[in-house]
Amino acid sequence: MIFIDKSQKRNTWHISFFKAIKFLLKPLLKPIPVKFPFKYFLITVISTIIIWTLIASAVIYRNSYKPIVGELADQLKFKGLREKHRTEKAIKSFILAPYNWVTSHVFPEELPHVFIDIKFKNYQKIVNKREESVSRGFLIRGSDDYVPATLKYNKKRFRVRLRLKGDLGSHWASDKWSFRVHMKSKDHLFGMRRFSLQNPEDRVYEGAILFFEALRREGILTPRYFFVDLTVNGKYIGIMALEEHFSKELLESQGRKESVILKFDESLWFHHRGREGPFDHFRTNPIKSFRTNKILKSKTLSNDLEVATGLLRGFSKGDLSSSQVFDAELWGKYLAVASAWGGWHSIRWRNIRLYYNPIKAKFEPIPFDEQLNYSERKSVYPTSKHNVFSGSIFAGDPNIKKAYEETLARIEKDATEGIIEKWAGPIINKNLRILQKEYPLLGGFELFGLAQSASDSLNNSKTHYNYRVILRSYLVKDQLGKYLEISNPLPHPVTISSIYWVEKKTGLKIKFNPTNSLMTYPIKLLPTPKLTIPKAIKYYYSQPEYPKNYNLLLSAHIDGDTKEWTIEPSGYFAPRKSHPIPDVSIEQSLQDHPFLSFHPEAKSLEIKQGHWAVNGPLIIPKGINLIIQNGTTLRFNSESGIISSGPILIEGTKDLPVIIKGLGNHVWQGIVVLDSKKPSKWSHVQILNTSGINMNGWSLTGGVNFYESDIKMDHVSFIGNQSEDALNITRSKFELKNVTIKNTASDAFDSDFSSGIIENSRFENIGSQSGGDGVDVSGSEVTLTNTYFKNISDKGISVGERSNLKANNIDLKKANIGAASKDGSLLFISDSKFLEIRKAGLMAYIKKPEYSLPEIVAENIIIESMGDKIVSQKGSKITIDGTETSPVDLNVKKLYSSDIK
Repeated sequence: MIFIDKSQKRNTWHISFFKAIKFLLKPLLKPIPVKFPFKYFLITVISTIIIWTLIASAVIYRNSYKPIVGELADQLKFKGLREKHRTEKAIKSFILAPYNWVTSHVFPEELPHVFIDIKFKNYQKIVNKREESVSRGFLIRGSDDYVPATLKYNKKRFRVRLRLKGDLGSHWASDKWSFRVHMKSKDHLFGMRRFSLQNPEDRVYEGAILFFEALRREGILTPRYFFVDLTVNGKYIGIMALEEHFSKELLESQGRKESVILKFDESLWFHHRGREGPFDHFRTNPIKSFRTNKILKSKTLSNDLEVATGLLRGFSKGDLSSSQVFDAELWGKYLAVASAWGGWHSIRWRNIRLYYNPIKAKFEPIPFDEQLNYSERKSVYPTSKHNVFSGSIFAGDPNIKKAYEETLARIEKDATEGIIEKWAGPIINKNLRILQKEYPLLGGFELFGLAQSASDSLNNSKTHYNYRVILRSYLVKDQLGKYLEISNPLPHPVTISSIYWVEKKTGLKIKFNPTNSLMTYPIKLLPTPKLTIPKAIKYYYSQPEYPKNYNLLLSAHIDGDTKEWTIEPSGYFAPRKSHPIPDVSIEQSLQDHPFLSFHPEAKSLEIKQGHWAVNGPLIIPKGINLIIQNGTTLRFNSESGIISSGPILIEGTKDLPVIIKGLGNHVWQGIVVLDSKKPSKWSHVQILNTSGINMNGWSLTGGVNFYESDIKMDHVSFIGNQSEDALNITRSKFELKNVTIKNTASDAFDSDFSSGIIENSRFENIGSQSGGDGVDVSGSEVTLTNTYFKNISDKGISVGERSNLKANNIDLKKANIGAASKDGSLLFISDSKFLEIRKAGLMAYIKKPEYSLPEIVAENIIIESMGDKIVSQKGSKITIDGTETSPVDLNVKKLYSSDIK
């Protein structure tokens, strides 16, 4: 019998279902035996570590601009950037780093290797200065910071003096210390006497080189900058950036006449740790010059300093516009390049350096200390709140804005068409190969990309109790006499309680009595709000009987402060209210000179034929030609001359020449043509008795001057010139045919950084007062043919400062030296004769050691000399008809102190 349990049957369906699932999954859940050798396990572990290390390193590298991560990056020796990077670039930099390091060592770019040796006691002085700076957080420079040292390069030893350089810790906190180096004994290194050595990181690697090259292509003055290897006291420091400092070598290397270089004094701003305050503005800081001691030894440079400082002060006070003080085209180009490339640092008022062009009497910029963003750039507008100086220049002249916009448009076009990359690419690659030897993570400067701001806001200013100066007080002289100038730069009232003359030896006080007003104490000076101009008060005065025995002292205090200040005014120059080069309208010219007629269609002023007396400067308005008809005689008084920024066309003939001279055969100032876009043309002209331009402190060396203005002359004579040069041509092209220069006090013709020809001309009785050369060329390319020289007090032909002069068929009689080649110049002379030579027929020597060796090649030349026929300083080269002459020892300093006037 079969029994069925109905209740159990009713509950088995779900049990059966789960049993079936379990049965089906059983083979899948069963462990599968796999063999895994230990070596594969080890490879897996190592690969995982490497991959995650690369990723972690890239993340750190990408975020190394952040303070905390940056400290970690420093500990890991990730030398280099502190910019934000994309992740892919960070990974790529780490992957390529070994390759970069290997290639930079296997195929290195050769660098100059500079060795510096410093004696222990002097080195210890630098160490102490560094430790002091590290504790403070900034460097305070002193007059006794320089120490003597020896610099070795290319098997040559030089005596130098150097000091620690750089305001902030990036220059000396690490193992790479920055130095400012001055060569001694007129020695030069790479053509420089003053330069800095600094860590490439401080200028963001090759960024400064690119920025300077972009500016140099626009014709803007820039310091020389390149990388060198440096060893100090036998320890290899590594790759350093060498940057030229501000000197005449910088100017001459780029075709500028030696003059003064100015800056705004930033010391008071830096004393307050760079915080916002009354001294965070160029208008409240004094103007300083580089190499002041040298300037004061030169009458010309001292005059330039006075005029330049006056112009800059006039601009700072608002009396002169930017177009009157600054070269509009160059400043427009400079600000455009800085804007496009992100060059924010060099346009700050604290970093601006200003070259005063003494011929144009205007300032050119000298950019330096630039730190471009490495991975991406941000345009910099010159009128932003941080750029108060460049903004003041930019806003004050539409011509600057025009040049700025035109240059930006061209830069944009060049970048789009790949023109910039063509010249910048090789520079980046070359310098990357240099830098990757020490910084293998560098990926190269990116030419395009969105910008990132690289500047921070300044901190709030400290209270007035920490000011180092509370008054600006100067002793100034103007056309009315000597005066005491006082102004308050602070945003707080200042009270002057007394002003006395104090005898230096006894301390005896004499009351200061102004001649132009009554003085009652106390004198209240109102506060000066930031970004406004301090108002100055003037007190004209008479000095004590023996002024050198006295100091003038002021007692003053800030209202609300108990500290009493004793202030001694310093000497200064008066601000200018007008430009030294006069500017007149057409109407004014016609009113002042009735012999002029205006032709609007030709944009020209014409001097009518006749004999005219000129009793004031003949100023030709900008953009206007001057035409002088044949048969015209102009007679100028001693205070007058011709100044033109357009071409001068003199149309004399053989029978009806044009004569320009002084009244009653006295001297007159002469002629200057500046920045003429079209060439001047002179024919059959006589220029008599010029003394050189000297107006309102603006002076030129030539009786007739052409600056960046081409000239063609035929049958022109210069007689009786009393200035340094009868004819001076600078940065211009010229053709001089049948030109005669006679009876000069000094040089006859001077060519600076120009090119041209001289044919069928005559130079006679040259240098009667101070000695003089017949033809003197510097940095020029000149051809001289069929020309006669007679009675030359110094050199018939002087070729210097990397000039090339080719002379043929020269007839020279009576000269101290026939022809001289100096300072990296080449003179080729053929088919010529030198008679009655007193010192030497041909000379080759180095006067300026920053230049290379000179050379003379002579063929078929006759020399009759009472001294030597040939004098070639050792290292120089003179070849006569294919035979090189023997060099001799030559004391050039003695030569110029005795034999050459």
